[in-house]
Amino acid sequence: MTIGEKIRMARRLRDYTQAELGRMVKLPGDMIRKYENDVRTPKADRLAMIAEKLEIDISSLSDINITSVEDILHVLFELEDSYGMTIEKNNGSYNLKFDKSLLEDADKRNLIYALDSWYEYIKISESLSTTEKDNDKEYPIWKMRYPLDKKTNETKQVALVHDKYTKINKTINTEKPDIITFKDIIIIFEKMLKAGIQIDFFIEHLGVGQGLGIFCFNNSQLLSLDDTNAIKFANFIYAMDKLNEYGITIQQGAYTFESDTYTEYYVYSSQISTMILTLKELQQWIKENSLEELENLCKYKDALMPVTSLLYN
Repeated sequence: MTIGEKIRMARRLRDYTQAELGRMVKLPGDMIRKYENDVRTPKADRLAMIAEKLEIDISSLSDINITSVEDILHVLFELEDSYGMTIEKNNGSYNLKFDKSLLEDADKRNLIYALDSWYEYIKISESLSTTEKDNDKEYPIWKMRYPLDKKTNETKQVALVHDKYTKINKTINTEKPDIITFKDIIIIFEKMLKAGIQIDFFIEHLGVGQGLGIFCFNNSQLLSLDDTNAIKFANFIYAMDKLNEYGITIQQGAYTFESDTYTEYYVYSSQISTMILTLKELQQWIKENSLEELENLCKYKDALMPVTSLLYN
């Protein structure tokens, strides 16, 4: 589908005439007709304005040049090479499969999250009657808006968590933990893990001497923690703020998977892999109830390193 055909489809989904869309983007309706017929191609800034007025994501208007079966096959070959996609034949049907193990890969897991969002929306569409499906505009609009609605919901969920724990950090009377060595952060994670707070750890290598550590938390769980355990997570946020004060880059994000929203904290550091590996082992020890005391972590020569060593060398 050409850019012009996509503009026409989005315009019709919004029930605008060419003249109406033209007025919205300060162009004559005849220019919209030329765009839609691929006589003219809108410049990037004009295309962005059209997407904005049609309330769709600009990526849905991108020029993906797939015009033949061969084009489709080479896209699938790329997915096989880059994401491990496999093909299966079952009773005459061909099924493309992405293994859930991609969730363990910090670089590739976003594909699984995206596929899951698509699958969840298809389930909703399948619940409609045949007549409702014939008249349904929501699904094609959802596809053209993706990932705008997903990001809006994730932003709201992250804000709820941020607001709750900002208030907690302002009201707790207990003394804030010292954040001087790796061990101080490990203690905070130990308390969260022992309280049953779900945490996923990822390491992403960004290049020579650069690394990214990712800590993921389930938003529903964070919003439902009782006061005692909420303080444990509040101390984690305090620790992230302290690392930021030391000059370590900390960023926050979110993703949705299987109808749950997760908050992520990104720690950019050349030394972060050391801490993540230690935390993963700590997590395993706690699951197996084999951690007698936190002092066992001192066998790691890095456990007492100052957190400022997380700064890029």
